[in-house]
Amino acid sequence: MALIAAGDHKKASQLYSWLHNFREKDGSYWTGYVYPKDELWPVEKPTWTAGAVLLAGDALANATPASQLFTRVNLLGNTDDIKSISYA
Repeated sequence: MALIAAGDHKKASQLYSWLHNFREKDGSYWTGYVYPKDELWPVEKPTWTAGAVLLAGDALANATPASQLFTRVNLLGNTDDIKSISYA
C-alpha cells in the first residue's frame, strides 16, 4: 500500500504477487519470512495478516470505496465548523 501511495503501482503489483507464496490451503497467511535463514518467523498465522492482504488487494484493484483508505491523503479543507474536544 505504501508503494501505491508513492505512485509505484507496478512494483506494488509485483510485491503483492509474491504474498501468495505464504498462503496456506486453508486461506491463512504466514506472518513473515526470514530470507537468510529460509524460515517462517514468527511461526504464526494471525487473522490480521490475511486482513492486510485483503486491504492490499483492494488497494491494487480499486474494488471498493475503502480501496484508498491507506493509499491516499485527504487533507481537511475549511476547519471552521469542526468543534474542538477538550480532554481535561
